[in-house]
Amino acid sequence: MKTSVLFVDDEPNLLASFRRRLRDQRDRWELHFASSGAEALDILAQQPIDVIVTDMRMPTMDGAYLLTEVRRRSPDTIRLVLSGQSEKEHMMRAALKAHQYLHKPCDIERLKNAIERACALRGQIADPALKKLISRLTKIPSVPSVYRQLVDELERSEPCLSRVAELVARDVAMITKLLHLVNSAFFGAPRRIQSPAHAVAMLGLDLLRPLVLSFGVFAQFHDERSSALSLSEIVNRSLQLSRLAARIVADLKPNDCRMMEDALLAGMIADVGLLVLASQKDLPYREMIESARGGTDRLYELERARWQVNHAGVGAYLLGLWGLPDQIVEAVASHHEPQLCRSERPNALTAVHLADALLSETAVEQQDAALHSHFDETYVESLGLTARLPHWRRLA
Repeated sequence: MKTSVLFVDDEPNLLASFRRRLRDQRDRWELHFASSGAEALDILAQQPIDVIVTDMRMPTMDGAYLLTEVRRRSPDTIRLVLSGQSEKEHMMRAALKAHQYLHKPCDIERLKNAIERACALRGQIADPALKKLISRLTKIPSVPSVYRQLVDELERSEPCLSRVAELVARDVAMITKLLHLVNSAFFGAPRRIQSPAHAVAMLGLDLLRPLVLSFGVFAQFHDERSSALSLSEIVNRSLQLSRLAARIVADLKPNDCRMMEDALLAGMIADVGLLVLASQKDLPYREMIESARGGTDRLYELERARWQVNHAGVGAYLLGLWGLPDQIVEAVASHHEPQLCRSERPNALTAVHLADALLSETAVEQQDAALHSHFDETYVESLGLTARLPHWRRLA
């Protein structure tokens, strides 16, 4: 079945350019074009649309309102903004409506890649209800205590940027959303930003304050007691996982700064899918978690049996939709099942997988049994790392 892609722009010349330059995709994509938001919604009412690519500033109905309606009417449609607007307010509004923000003029190959990458990830989620749930998300719930501290700091007459960075670095949801924003084309960063501190510094307080206080780019988990998992425990374990993954990289490849950076970030957000699933009241997740605590099957195995994907895949889909780097998405997607990504040498995925299993092994009494993982011995042996496990156990 072809992928249906809808382009929306009030400039006829631009739509004509898309028609001409995307002819080579006609065997794979079903292309639709609309010159207004109203026309786009009419098309959406007549048939399902996999991807919408829209301008932000249009007469009568702007892109932000259009994407709000698309999200409400067709939650699993992938929402991309392609705009030449540089005003901060437009960016902030787009940040809460779109999965990705691309800047005009956009290289046609880059646009194709963004669409193809998002659709490839989408194809990995077989359950329609789960796909809609993830695609609808614009933010992930944060630990209430951290969220409140961040709001308090930003409401001060003179907030401290380093304190803000420290708070953001303690929360999986905030890190994920901040990197989504700062790596969008709006900021034009010369390279991928993967450090929370760097992301906070790049945004600055003038942008962070309205994003958090006015536009609600972060959200707190309002009823953590209703979740079968402790949000605080997930976040604390993520911090441990990130640090241990970095120690393993330092031991494996002490001079590989990129791998170190990848392992730190991937370790911190490896379980973002847990936060997504645990925060959804409509899913039968509590029963699954209780089964993992009391039985022999691990939580990620029960998830895959139910949805054909586990929380690692759920998190990777969201991260991919939000445009995070491929190596981070891969490490998150396969950290429980590293054999799914064949590699002849250790990488960030290796470090995160090892750290995850080591934490389950060494802190078994302190951790929720539902979060436990195990080594893929075949994978570890294939990389020649089995003999180093005793040393890494001591690091944990």
